[in-house]
Amino acid sequence: MLSIIVAAAFGLLVGMIWALSGLWGGWIVGFILFTLLFVGSIFLISRFIGKRVEPPFLQAQKQLQAGQTQLALKTLEGLLPLARWQILLRSQIESQIGTIYYGMGDEAKALEHLKHANPRIPEAFLLLGAMHYRAGRHDDSRKVMEAAIRLNRKNALLANAYAYFLAEKGDRSAAIEQLQKYLKADDSDKPTADNLSRLQNGKKMSMKSFGLPWYSLKVEKLPGSMRAAGVPHPGIHGRRRYR
Repeated sequence: MLSIIVAAAFGLLVGMIWALSGLWGGWIVGFILFTLLFVGSIFLISRFIGKRVEPPFLQAQKQLQAGQTQLALKTLEGLLPLARWQILLRSQIESQIGTIYYGMGDEAKALEHLKHANPRIPEAFLLLGAMHYRAGRHDDSRKVMEAAIRLNRKNALLANAYAYFLAEKGDRSAAIEQLQKYLKADDSDKPTADNLSRLQNGKKMSMKSFGLPWYSLKVEKLPGSMRAAGVPHPGIHGRRRYR
């Protein structure tokens, strides 16, 4: 990231000048100056980029809500050059773009962008994992889901979806283990407890309680009773701030 390079160069320059000039403290103070300036520069650059990025994100959200999907995509794509300056910003933008393409039904482009997504954004990785699963790329699906779960341990849909994928391809014991791990983090989740009981008794998991977000993954057909509402457009997630 350019912010790291610029911050390191600035801190190193000042630190070296101080140390080589024979000023008080020499190399020790020079190193302290380098550290302080490096951290401070990273913070200031991140704040500056954040202020530049936030308005377009909000604009893209409004455009999407107004049905101006292409404009929303153009707005988000215009942010990609700034991604060079902030850690993880590109993966966040790619997550948003990929999610929009998924909602449009263009899974080829959705996959192209979501493969660069950040696992800290569970909605994006859930879509990616589901696409891999439906395409029969089970190893890829497993890697994606496990990466997302490591960073989102209290996301019930993520845990149950992964358990569903495992159970449906015959790995019932791994599915049970997955739900047991989740319940250790949230033992009050009744749908998850119910699905665990179902698996332990040789029954199929029930995902109806997760509603439209589950059916938007296109793993199961939308029940007739829910078709009036339709499958929701995944939309834009709130922008994460990474420091």
